[in-house]
Amino acid sequence: MTEALLTEAPSPDTAVEALSATPASPPATPDLASTRTPAGRQGFGAFHLGALRLALPMGALREVMPLGRLQPLPSPCTAVIGALDLRGVLAPVLDLRRLLGQPAPALADAAAVIVVHDGQLLGLLAEGVDGVFSAPPEALTPVGAPAGAGAAHRLLAASLRREDGSLLGLLSPAALLALPEVPRLADPEPGRQRHADDSTEVLLEDHSLPVMLLRCDRLPLALDAMAVHTTLSSPQLQPSPLAQGACLGVLALDGEWVPAVDLPQLCGMGRLPPDAPRQAFVLRLPAGRVACLVSEVLDVVRSQPGDRLDLPAYALQVPELFAGALPATTLPPEVVARVGAAVQQFLLLDGEALRRHPLLQALSQASARREAVVRRLAGGEALGGPPETVLGAAAPAAGTATAACRAMITYALAGETATPIEQVAEILAYRAEVAVFAQGGPLLGLQVYRGRSIPVMCLSRLSGFGPVEASPAASILVVETPQGAVGFAVPALRTIEPADWEPHWQARGPEPGGTALQAVLAERHMARVGEAEGQRLLRVLDLHRLALAVQARQPQDGWAG
Repeated sequence: MTEALLTEAPSPDTAVEALSATPASPPATPDLASTRTPAGRQGFGAFHLGALRLALPMGALREVMPLGRLQPLPSPCTAVIGALDLRGVLAPVLDLRRLLGQPAPALADAAAVIVVHDGQLLGLLAEGVDGVFSAPPEALTPVGAPAGAGAAHRLLAASLRREDGSLLGLLSPAALLALPEVPRLADPEPGRQRHADDSTEVLLEDHSLPVMLLRCDRLPLALDAMAVHTTLSSPQLQPSPLAQGACLGVLALDGEWVPAVDLPQLCGMGRLPPDAPRQAFVLRLPAGRVACLVSEVLDVVRSQPGDRLDLPAYALQVPELFAGALPATTLPPEVVARVGAAVQQFLLLDGEALRRHPLLQALSQASARREAVVRRLAGGEALGGPPETVLGAAAPAAGTATAACRAMITYALAGETATPIEQVAEILAYRAEVAVFAQGGPLLGLQVYRGRSIPVMCLSRLSGFGPVEASPAASILVVETPQGAVGFAVPALRTIEPADWEPHWQARGPEPGGTALQAVLAERHMARVGEAEGQRLLRVLDLHRLALAVQARQPQDGWAG
């Protein structure tokens, strides 16, 4: 039973087989109280605790609270770690690791998932929340407890496969609240839960949706909770060369660096106070994950479509990001009070529009590219490819334009120059100590990069301009090829934006007596970068081909600049 919940299982399929093959008495229909949708899908909330990856039916998930300081709570059950002050009442908190005989080290950042069933509450310790999602009935595989098994073995009602292929253990709210020697709390707010006649299933209105309420300083916002991958109660923001505009840096999440943006700045509604505490929610985009920084994640509540108010588009800086507003009168008053008694509405963000935002798309691609390089280096795989395939497709014929947008990173060079973000494996800070070669040419020095010594070229000098001076704005764009990595120092990064039109001309060969390096620098590939009033036509520099040319250079060739 315990092993079935662990992520170290050999594979999701093996885990399902192990769960299904558990000797069991014929199980009754498992307790799967949940949010029902018109399409027959069920709503669930996912969370993790150490190696445990778990889920609860949305109908049994009341709220998620920062753990804070627990009050002592005497109990014969050693898995009860204390009681949480839940708006003036004490809710017991259970550590499932202890109940299942797993190691239970202290957690630096934890939360309590509040479970409600049959008029009783219980808190579950959680290391992180992994989002709200829906799943069809066929995603559930009921699990029966072995004959004569104790109460702890009945906690797992089913195995649940998410659409991304990950496998979760679906907890039974009834079994949790029936654990012996575990104190329970009578629900102090029964009006927040609507019971079916038999009190075994919690149903919502057919069209209701879970909505996450947020606070950004004094700005009340809301978001479709189904769009959220996870939340972070104490994110630690780290500096990054990606920190431009609304992107403030990166956060460490599951061994990856995730770009983090200031949500109100992204929405054109000011900025978060720089020194105030922050929380975050994480969006999963097709290319990777991006975190949105807020002042506080307040609660997840249910909203009816008829409750929503229309917003005048002319009153918003970025109207396409909003789906309306939720009147404060339709929301729990205790949650509204945490923003301010005078609050009249929560502005409702459109989750899909947020996920489509060009900046978030570009940042997710930058993050995904970096992690792909890390994984491939760890596996000993050679990176890069022939120039005609490094961008994922052959170049179009002369005079044509690419059909789809792709993200460009732009930087200071002859005004502003762009490079496809997928060509950049990593961005490093440029420091004066790198420039140890004093010959005045474009080769500045050597940089240690992931256990290798790589050359750092001054891109400005290569292009025939002045040298790059070390400053907080200067960066090194690392480009990988089959022959290794090359760093290109640039004076400053500008933006990461989509390019929606790229006229191509046939690449020219070297001029008589010229070199491949000079031929790359002489190319004039252009792209229309940005959106609306910010669109501009920029030169696109193929750094992958430039790196190959640098690596193929012979000593007698000299440098282009």
